[in-house]
Amino acid sequence: MDEAEAAQQSVTGVDIAVLRAAIEPLARTYEWRLVLLFGSVARSGTGRDLDLAVLPAAVPDLMTQGRWCRRLEEVVGYPVDLLVIHAGTLPLVRFQALRDGVCLCATP
Repeated sequence: MDEAEAAQQSVTGVDIAVLRAAIEPLARTYEWRLVLLFGSVARSGTGRDLDLAVLPAAVPDLMTQGRWCRRLEEVVGYPVDLLVIHAGTLPLVRFQALRDGVCLCATP
């Protein structure tokens, strides 16, 4: 999907169960401890993209984060705004994602 198509598409009526089923295999593969849906789609069910936060077992480099984002977009079929949660993530951003987020996947 190119940027023009992504800008035209809106995200509505996301089925959380379907989203979970699509994301769980990726969470196992990439060793994400937690995956959250947050932002406008989590709050109101509609938005321009899916805001997803992941808590990885280890902090990835930027290239890896880009691959994760592309893979998520392929699997969910929508543009993804990816937040990787780690010690350097701004506390307010972490708080908002955790407070408002819908848990899609969590592993011990």
